[in-house]
Amino acid sequence: MYELVRHFLGNNGEQLIDHPGYRENFDVFCKNIEEIERASADQTKYAHKESFDKKEMRKSLQDQIMIISKRLKIYAVLKDNGTLLANSGISQWELLRKTQFDLTAYGSNLKKFAEEATDDLVPYGITTEMLKNLGESIDAFYAKIAEPRSNQVNSNVATMAMARAYKAADKALDFIDLVAAVRGEADAGFYSEYKTLRKQLKSGSVKMALKVNAVDAESRKPLARVTVTLTHSTVEKRNSKKKFQVIKKTKEQGGFKVMHLPPGKYDVVARKTGYKDEHLELFIDPSTLVKVVAEMRASTRPANGLSAGKKKPPGILREALK
Repeated sequence: MYELVRHFLGNNGEQLIDHPGYRENFDVFCKNIEEIERASADQTKYAHKESFDKKEMRKSLQDQIMIISKRLKIYAVLKDNGTLLANSGISQWELLRKTQFDLTAYGSNLKKFAEEATDDLVPYGITTEMLKNLGESIDAFYAKIAEPRSNQVNSNVATMAMARAYKAADKALDFIDLVAAVRGEADAGFYSEYKTLRKQLKSGSVKMALKVNAVDAESRKPLARVTVTLTHSTVEKRNSKKKFQVIKKTKEQGGFKVMHLPPGKYDVVARKTGYKDEHLELFIDPSTLVKVVAEMRASTRPANGLSAGKKKPPGILREALK
């Protein structure tokens, strides 16, 4: 809706251009619309930027560690090397139970021990190239571990930037309203059209504030009975810790609508039995319809009941329709 006002003033604003303060405030208004668009794009990008291949990377790293560890244990037994023996020959069960960081630490130590005896290990099937590949796999997996946190930080930064831009754009537009009202005294047609656009902007031209859908991340099929909790970032009343909150469940077609929401930042959590929780921060503005798609990934365990390691959830996709 901001875009409609900008377009109208861009085509008809020559009548206001010489009024003191108009040009500066119109430039601020346009600049912050662009900032809102950039922040919205960043928020969407970082909200759904996922490490879908992390599971495969972990499995590849585990396989490399297992192969080298077994061969290194044979070497340790034949050389009667107690230190090396204690740090090799890990079982598949132990490998599965290791956390992400413990896995990379173990792999790094294994590589270090193997490199100390590289020349002697070739007959046992451990080559320099094999150790190089292990090091590259460790580095790549470690980088993937850091992605969820950096994505969340970037998404939060985008949310705050959007909130600041909305505030600055509204302040500039309030001044433009005053100038347009003065001009309206001489051109009733111009002011009537401008007021119509501003009325739509203030009240919102949409019939709802938020539209939510939930789908299975693998099959892309809609998911019913997903519980979505939206919590406002500020408390409802002074001297109170209670925050405004809306809790709804998706219907049979995997979605629901919220007609009215107080503006501001919201923490969003989507939950369903058998699936991992999904989290997102989003900004609700009265003039904007926000669409949210929660991509739910099933919580799975290996057949032996052991944890297969944490995996970053695919997140929640957000698209602001203006």
